[in-house]
Amino acid sequence: MTKRNRKLALCAFFCSVLLSACRPALPVYAEPADGQDPSAPESVSEITEEVQSVQYEITDPDWPPAPEITAETAVLLEANTGMILYGKDMHRRMYPASTTKLLTCLLAAEYLDLSDTITFSENAVHSVPADGSKIGMDTGETITVEQALYGIMVGSANEVSNAVAEKISGSTEAFAELMNLKAAELGCTDSHFVNAHGYHDDDHYTSAYDLALIARAFFANETLAVIGNTPVYHFPATATQPDDFYLANKHRLITGETPVAGVLGGKTGYTSLAGETLVTGMENKDLRLICVVMKDAPGEQFNDTRALFSYGTANFRREPIIDFETSYTISTDDWFRMGRDLLGSRETPYSLSETDSVLIPITVQPWQLTSVSGDGGLIRYTFHDTEVGSTRLIRSDEAFSALTPELIEGANADPETLKGEAEGEHRRFHLSEAFEKYRRHLYMVSRTGTTYIDVRYVFLTVLVLTAVISLIISLFSFISSFNIFGGGRRKRRRRGNRTVYNNDDYFEQDTVYFHPGRFDDHSYDDSNY
Repeated sequence: MTKRNRKLALCAFFCSVLLSACRPALPVYAEPADGQDPSAPESVSEITEEVQSVQYEITDPDWPPAPEITAETAVLLEANTGMILYGKDMHRRMYPASTTKLLTCLLAAEYLDLSDTITFSENAVHSVPADGSKIGMDTGETITVEQALYGIMVGSANEVSNAVAEKISGSTEAFAELMNLKAAELGCTDSHFVNAHGYHDDDHYTSAYDLALIARAFFANETLAVIGNTPVYHFPATATQPDDFYLANKHRLITGETPVAGVLGGKTGYTSLAGETLVTGMENKDLRLICVVMKDAPGEQFNDTRALFSYGTANFRREPIIDFETSYTISTDDWFRMGRDLLGSRETPYSLSETDSVLIPITVQPWQLTSVSGDGGLIRYTFHDTEVGSTRLIRSDEAFSALTPELIEGANADPETLKGEAEGEHRRFHLSEAFEKYRRHLYMVSRTGTTYIDVRYVFLTVLVLTAVISLIISLFSFISSFNIFGGGRRKRRRRGNRTVYNNDDYFEQDTVYFHPGRFDDHSYDDSNY
């Protein structure tokens, strides 16, 4: 090796060492920005958890000032995101009165068909106190489930609520247990129900926030949303129900007496201990708002609701996260997107949801938000101390839901999981346990055959191999330069002893021999010597 080649080899070696020391991170999955916590979930199941709404009162001085209301407790919730725009003692346990019937109808829509029929038992009709709300159904009469839902939502019928409860669970007591299970499923933590209609009981309570969660599920059902936004309903006489009558809704935002654009519906409620209680939904532009006011003054529940809706629509807007998020880098290099072969399917391993958004005051810009990464690729956004939205990194291959190779190490250790639909394709090399563990860091193969590569480990591996090769070349050059075995000198001497000057002359042991004409024909005959 020449002196110049030795220098190049040494230069390559030192460059590789330098690059290894200061290598950049080139993740194939999202990497949080500086200062953010890249915490990972303890289990893959955490990926499927729903984002829970934050439960707090908003005290941020930079938050838009809310109107004064007379209700003792209230909440304004944005249904699309679950974010709270306004809260007033919203976790305080209160009596819900007839707003209970939102949950009753939600269960009816879940367990019954609209065409099913309900026959009124004596208990359903006569267990309701005389001062309770009724629509005049008698024992033995039969109506459809659809009619029952209108009777409950428009006429606030207690006996119809009882009949629905018995139809679903067999008894009103068993139905109350089902109500509590459903409330817990929706995230309610301040509620306990003992009947289907909301007539006063000391052990029957909820909160403004819990009612908003129930209403959010109610308005998500298109059939219930239509029924819950009906100002007047006609009950025609039938063979099983002989009366012909009309029901009029007492919700003034539904009837238009208190005009608000975009009303989705709602439910009134009143007892002497509960006061005026109102649940209402409305939609304006890209906001879907749910307002709950509890224990309000007579008539003020409608004014307070309108004021809170105006506050929400005038001061807040939705901003798609994908339009402004730059703190998290998603790799899109083709070389690192592959299917069963290196140049197979073109899938981006991770991406941001196109539907998730933040809900921020109109005076706030997205760059003013703080984002923090959490469990399972969850990214939360806050404005000062108020959470305004969240999103979760989406993997293009749903067979894997963790963010790093370490998180699926348990799955890789399971042969049955490794086989999957690919029939053990990524166990085809049965190497040592140590090498197998390192292989998991380099790449993962999903059940559908898609391979995900961690570029950082690939880059590190290439640098290490480059450094080893450079070291070998440098050592070889170093050894050769010292001629440890003396082979170089002898070869040079041997070459010196037989130096050809031309076709006729050559040296041999310092003596020159000249043979004119012997080699003119460029051949050699050793018989002459």
